[in-house]
Amino acid sequence: MDLKISFPDDKTRRTCSWHLRKFAKAKAILAPSSTEGYLQLHKERGFGMQYRGDNSRTFFPTQTGWDAFVEFTRFLHLAEPFATRSTKNDTYQAAQKAFANMLSDGLLPETVEDLVAYFPHSFTTALSVRAKRCFSKVQGLNLDDDYFLRVGQCWLGNFAGLCFDAIPETPTGHKKYAIETIGDVFDGETAVFAAERNFGTDDRVEEESAYQWEFALSVLCLMINLTYQPAFGRLWPIRLLERPEHGLAAQRSFSIIEDGDATVERQIGLAMKFVEPWFDINISIVDEWHDSLGLSIFNRIGAEKMFRDAELASRLVDAVLYFRQAASQSTLEMQMSTLWISVESIFATSNQDVVKTNLNGLTAMIPNILKRDRWPQGVGTPEELRKVFKKFYDWRSRTVHQGRRGHVSWRDVEDFSVVVGAIIVGVAYLIDEGMRTGEELKVRIGELLGGGA
Repeated sequence: MDLKISFPDDKTRRTCSWHLRKFAKAKAILAPSSTEGYLQLHKERGFGMQYRGDNSRTFFPTQTGWDAFVEFTRFLHLAEPFATRSTKNDTYQAAQKAFANMLSDGLLPETVEDLVAYFPHSFTTALSVRAKRCFSKVQGLNLDDDYFLRVGQCWLGNFAGLCFDAIPETPTGHKKYAIETIGDVFDGETAVFAAERNFGTDDRVEEESAYQWEFALSVLCLMINLTYQPAFGRLWPIRLLERPEHGLAAQRSFSIIEDGDATVERQIGLAMKFVEPWFDINISIVDEWHDSLGLSIFNRIGAEKMFRDAELASRLVDAVLYFRQAASQSTLEMQMSTLWISVESIFATSNQDVVKTNLNGLTAMIPNILKRDRWPQGVGTPEELRKVFKKFYDWRSRTVHQGRRGHVSWRDVEDFSVVVGAIIVGVAYLIDEGMRTGEELKVRIGELLGGGA
């Protein structure tokens, strides 16, 4: 199976070819058959500094040859399909084996195309036609209706809604066994995330799926936080069950109780906490997300290249991801501080007064996008808004720069999480209207402030 290699530019192709020719001029030594000689070469050149082929023949390069090989693979990975369908380590391992196989045949590569025929078949297949869609169990959600919901690049639904009929049974009955095994941990009402149908090596697909899940989970947390009140402090259970300990249905703890009276015997207390779905999602809620919170916009930003390549959309994605990270923090101070990172992802640049930029952005946008009854408690005017945002930022500085704690309340975090969520949604609508850069957003903020940005 031939691979059509496409470099991003001629300079990268020339540089890659130069390192390949440099490698061809260097000496590579076939590993000796004696154990003593083999170990001596390992001692001189290191265990990682070798080319091992399919037939277990191992070659030890000179330092010059090895340096050229490492640089060659680094530039090769900039080409397609390597850049988008394999990890750097996948490319490195495949090239290493291909070099060893060529050397075993008594050949030296002269062009990049010479090497393609020697890539492992499984690697070539993964880079050309192999597709994989990953599924994962989601905790913290209860889907009331029998449907799949699009979030980012993923689909969210109940396990019972999946159909495996299109997968043929094998002579060994592998499909039946696999589905029975999956059924041991996925009941019909289990919430499931389906990642995009990704192409590439296993490691590359895992990387892509993990990012798609993370973005989708972050969008869900954003939507839920603006739908349920108060919600931010309860968002942390919304996660993938990626580790065995995440799947425990109940947690038990105990205590020893003394009432203070010496005549009363001590008692043992038992506490149980159950992991249950905390947030319901149904058709009416999803319709509200599309109508009022721009869910379809977030889906397009997560999936379409025209948005991914735009500066402001990239900032928005960072803000969404940090929003969920804020909800996952275990202390109120770190939740507040990480929410500020989400804000700065949108507004701040290295050449600006960060505090002023953040305060201007929040003060300008919030009166136009958030109903007054959702403003921070006790705030009624834009001037008061700016003061409370300044106070929140001072608290962030007290945490990050002074290591203090105990100065943030749960009410402050809940109030600010609604503000940050509204800002993210507001910027998403601006992107949908055609805004693409942080500079355009800065101009809009200046207009809202009456030219005072």
